[in-house]
Amino acid sequence: RSTDDWRPEATADIARFAGTRHIYNHIRLIDAAGRELIRIDYHHNRSDPVDAGALQDKSDCYYVQLGRQLEPGEIYFSPMDLNEDQGIVETPYQPTIRFCTPIHTPEGEYFGLVVLNYQAEDLKILLTKLATAHDSQTMIANRAGYWLMHPDDAQEWGWQIPGRDGSHLGSQHP
Repeated sequence: RSTDDWRPEATADIARFAGTRHIYNHIRLIDAAGRELIRIDYHHNRSDPVDAGALQDKSDCYYVQLGRQLEPGEIYFSPMDLNEDQGIVETPYQPTIRFCTPIHTPEGEYFGLVVLNYQAEDLKILLTKLATAHDSQTMIANRAGYWLMHPDDAQEWGWQIPGRDGSHLGSQHP
């Protein structure tokens, strides 16, 4: 089918899905070249399709590159990081875990990816509540030792936020 035939219906379906889940701040359909074909942004209890002129080339994003390597039916779960838009970390900060799965044509040809951006702030809030209930603190670091969760928010996301590059497990607890 031509792009004009399927895109409005697919956009409406994805927007409805985003509006019923309330846990994904972006849902994307990305083509084989890495360009967004559809993006739904979910903010303030609204799922809004993004205009075609504002869709982005995501071909350089690590999750797109890794998602291209998946076999049909496989799912890639990204590490938690901060969401970036146009190459800039979004503010307020949006901790994100991405779920990517490939789409293939009926003939088996790679078409692109579906990418769901899970709002990981909800996970951080849950972990903080659990820790508080047990009179403890939760601290989580990524593989490189940078803080994803820390009692002092200013210590988090050291590899993504300028000026925080010294905020990691190894520098604080050698």
